[in-house]
Order: sequence, then structure tokens, then C-alpha cells
Amino acid sequence: MQSVIEAESEQAVINKLLEMSYFPVSVQPENTYLDKQKSYFKKVSRKDLVIFTRQLSSLIESGVNILDSLRIVTNQTSNKYFKAVLSDVSAKIKDGKSLSESLALYDNIFSSLYASIIHSGEASGNLEKVIKGLAEFYEKDEEFRASLRASLTYPLFIAIVGVLTVAVLMGFVIPKLVGMFEDLGQTLPLPTKILINVSGFFTHYWWIIFAVIGLFIFSLQRAVRTA
Repeated sequence: MQSVIEAESEQAVINKLLEMSYFPVSVQPENTYLDKQKSYFKKVSRKDLVIFTRQLSSLIESGVNILDSLRIVTNQTSNKYFKAVLSDVSAKIKDGKSLSESLALYDNIFSSLYASIIHSGEASGNLEKVIKGLAEFYEKDEEFRASLRASLTYPLFIAIVGVLTVAVLMGFVIPKLVGMFEDLGQTLPLPTKILINVSGFFTHYWWIIFAVIGLFIFSLQRAVRTA
């Protein structure tokens, strides 16, 4: 006989079944909301991680135990996927796993470095100080990223305007001037010939240029996101 029962952990399911005079042969998690969310590439932003780490640090520093701290932070989390992850982390801790082991299962959110630092805090008995240090590090890192984005916004805007201006000149203005130069019947200087040839290449093969630019931007983004 198979059935579905809702509980916070596998042990809680077993206890409920025993109370109902059932003796479970095996207990397996159902394909829950959390499992479905993974397939849809749901993400947890860096800002969510920073807020989580700071809230967890503040609660533990105030003397609240890990499970109660996680419960409070989970209730305050607006990201549904992250909320489900934190609920599952709490369930795994209740089943006997450590905080670092539970977090390491979600390496798409908590990096190996994050989980390792938590583990070092658990092993040394300085979990409170370690999480506080993590919170300060991630906050400073987020501030740096925000200032970097702000400082690059204007140069990026200027670069885009410049590229569009050159594209309009090469694709529309220069081709119209070529006919006028040809009507003059005079030998054109070398810089003018080069400009006309570049314009001709841009007019006929503009898609190659934009493909190369798109590939460069994509490769740059991938490189920036690596560890």
C-alpha cells in the first residue's frame, strides 16, 4: 500500500505513521514544488543571499538557535524558490545533517566556499563569528558590484551611441556619397578609398559584424560569472 503524507521531515512522517499503527517499509519525498522549480531554472539573486546571510547572522548573534533562525528568515523571504530551499534545509537539519551539509546540497545558491566556511565555523565552535564575517564580506562585495555597475553605465551608454553612429554613417551616409565621388571622375585619396571599402563591407556583411559583437559580449558575460 502506498500513500502520501505531509510532514516537515522523513522522521516526522515515520512518527506519524507509527502513531497511526502503520509500519512504513520506505519513505520517499514526493516531487514537490521545490523539485519542479529546479527544472524551470529558478534563481536566487545575490541580493537575496546577502540579506539571508545578514539576517541569519543577526539572529544567531542575538542567541536564537539555528532552526528558529532559519524559520524566521524563511518566513521573511519573498522569493518562493529560496523559501522552499530554506524550508528543505531546515528539514535536513532536523534529520541530523549539519547546516553546512544542508547548504552544500544547493550549490547553485550556496557556493562550495560558502558551505566550507560554514563548516569551519561548526568545527571550531565559532559559527556565530563565521556567519557574521560572511555577512560583512557579501555586503561589501555587493556594494562594490553596485558602484562598479553605476560607474560603467555612462561609458557603456557613450559606447553604444558611438557604435550606432558609426553604423549609420557606414551603412547609409557613406554609400550615398560614393555615387557623388564616382561622378567627379577624379582619383580619390587612399584614406577615402579605405573608408569606401569599409563602408561597402559593412553594408553587405553587417550581420557578421553584429554576430561577432554579440559573441564577444556573450563570452565576456560568461567569463565574468565564473568563480
